[in-house]
Amino acid sequence: GVLPQRVTSGEAVLLVQLRFLEPHKYTPLESLKAWHWWVMQTLRQDPRVCEKGLVLLVNQDGAQLSKLDGRVPKAILGALSKCVPVRLVRMLIVKPITVIRLLYPIMQYVLSAKLRERLFIVKEFVDLQDTFGLPKDLLPPEVGGCTPFDRGACSAPFADAGV
Repeated sequence: GVLPQRVTSGEAVLLVQLRFLEPHKYTPLESLKAWHWWVMQTLRQDPRVCEKGLVLLVNQDGAQLSKLDGRVPKAILGALSKCVPVRLVRMLIVKPITVIRLLYPIMQYVLSAKLRERLFIVKEFVDLQDTFGLPKDLLPPEVGGCTPFDRGACSAPFADAGV
């Protein structure tokens, strides 16, 4: 879900916890709709995000390969480039699973220059603060922060919307 506070420079942070995803239950289209709903709700609540952008924070700590569906990131990036009124400022993959760590150097050659400039592998949670300027009081404990993040409360409006 989208973290309630903004980065100092105004960007919203969309936190994806890979270990909680269940790709066998949802199609890539359903995942895209969920992601789109979160982004649009964020824009409705804080229109400045259109101008400031979105940081996609993908926490892979504790996840297994079975939680990864390679079709979903492609669908999301396609939507970002074509029809979602927000720009991706950075995509931070935190504590990547082994296959991502191994494939990342190869992926660099096939990614667009723009995406290469915005996609980062983050080995340790402390780098989120030290290297990328995400304050500890913005982040939940799952990614090295100190602000509680209630995934259940965050998901309730989504379920209520019937998406």
